Amino acid sequence: MTSKRTVRLSLKILRKKFRRGMTVRKYRDKEVVFSQGDRADAVYHIQDGTVKLTAVSTRRKKAIIAFLQRGSFFGEGCLGGQSLRICTARSIGQSSIARLSKESMVGTLVRDARLAARFVEYLLSRIIRIEEDLEDQFFNFSERRLARVLLLLGQVIEESRPECPLKVSQATLAGDGRHHPLKNK
Repeated sequence: MTSKRTVRLSLKILRKKFRRGMTVRKYRDKEVVFSQGDRADAVYHIQDGTVKLTAVSTRRKKAIIAFLQRGSFFGEGCLGGQSLRICTARSIGQSSIARLSKESMVGTLVRDARLAARFVEYLLSRIIRIEEDLEDQFFNFSERRLARVLLLLGQVIEESRPECPLKVSQATLAGDGRHHPLKNK
């Protein structure tokens, strides 16, 4: 399951492929990587740790989009013409994240057919996962949805194997504690 949903690239390989178009940064627990509405100018790759993607509607309803683990890309909407971020990315626990500039990412994907194929495979697996989540949201009872979320979260924790164990509270799952992520919106 990990190999289909992540593209694990070592820092050495990333530095070789992306040269000056890449920076790596360590994030603390709950630290924001980027915010909804920020300029979309880079793709990110999780070297270590976990990232939570959330979105807030104009009516201030908050939704969890995904929990992403080591080897996952995020922020790839900039490659499809997205000029502003549509969600907020926040580190859950300590994370090490590579920032790949949009220009560097596009150039590397054009030059490296193997990486491009792996990246497309990753994106397709994310689309499938999102479709499964939508289907789950529309057709299953809240208890079954909760069970699925807990199983998926267990996989994130197991596959990430962070140096500092991931501690997830009910508030983390709920976003800000005011809206339950599993309720029909």
